[in-house]
Amino acid sequence: MAVATLLLRDVGLLQGSAPEAVAALAAQLSLQEFARRQVLYEKGSRGSDLFFVVAGRLQAVDHTVDAREVGLYFVDPGQHFGEMALFGQPQREETMIALGPAKVLRLPGAQARDFCARQPGVAWQLATLMAARLRDAAVQRRLLALPHPAQRVGAQLLELLAPALAAARSPLVIEHMPTHQELAIMINASRETVTRVFQQLQTRAIVQRDGANLRVLDLAALRKMAEGGE
Repeated sequence: MAVATLLLRDVGLLQGSAPEAVAALAAQLSLQEFARRQVLYEKGSRGSDLFFVVAGRLQAVDHTVDAREVGLYFVDPGQHFGEMALFGQPQREETMIALGPAKVLRLPGAQARDFCARQPGVAWQLATLMAARLRDAAVQRRLLALPHPAQRVGAQLLELLAPALAAARSPLVIEHMPTHQELAIMINASRETVTRVFQQLQTRAIVQRDGANLRVLDLAALRKMAEGGE
């Protein structure tokens, strides 16, 4: 069944593409729904389909040698995932999980490669975003090497705060703040540990919950904690 072009309106990867090209792409997509904690694909599985998130939030995860789950990155509505398998061997480099009910558009790998060949701007965006994810993965590896969980929490919060810092926003806010469980997966710690650290951060007025967001009240103190100074 053809997917309405309207669903592609907010997909960042397609911004700037000709309307007729997007309409032709919509005819090749299929809409899929996933339940909370449902796995879309496993690391090591074969497949080169490209996905676009319509609703919900997903997380890419990997596992340590002792089988602990480690979060790599989140994917929100309007974003895409699965692009790594389009290049080289069609094998997934991560496991993708729906954090809640989610809807995604699936584009078969052959059609995705053909579309990129016809749309150089899209291919460039894919390469740019893939490079950014590789850089983020390198940062995450360095973060996981920090010795103390509180340090890792502080460093992870600073990474999540990076867009607000780059835009010089005031107040400093982390939008769509991950849950304690999601954050624990990202830094290879227990949820209870993350909760204890957040209790300390809030008691000392370093951060403050603001609905689904997190406001950073004392950036200097947060940086000091990430550096192991507290």
